[in-house]
Amino acid sequence: MKIKFLTLNIFNGEFLDKCIDFLKKESPDVFVLQEVYKGGILELDKKYRSLEILTRKFGDYDFYYSKAYFIKIGKTKVDSINAIFSRFPMIKNETIFFYHE
Repeated sequence: MKIKFLTLNIFNGEFLDKCIDFLKKESPDVFVLQEVYKGGILELDKKYRSLEILTRKFGDYDFYYSKAYFIKIGKTKVDSINAIFSRFPMIKNETIFFYHE
């Protein structure tokens, strides 16, 4: 069995539309995205709601995300995350952070 896997950095949502077009065209089985925002508030610019937009556009995929850090946009806390989308069911998810000084 062959699996098509893609990884992209969407540069804090700056390339969200191009990323969506590319992913739709390539139709990967699994894709992993860096620098995705999870803002959750409709009043925010769409780049700060990139996870919400991606989950709507790729509703037939399972997804998992892990928070890396957050930023403040006005009074709103927006999480910066890494996200995994898979056509295969994700049975178990875990985030492990590695830190080195």
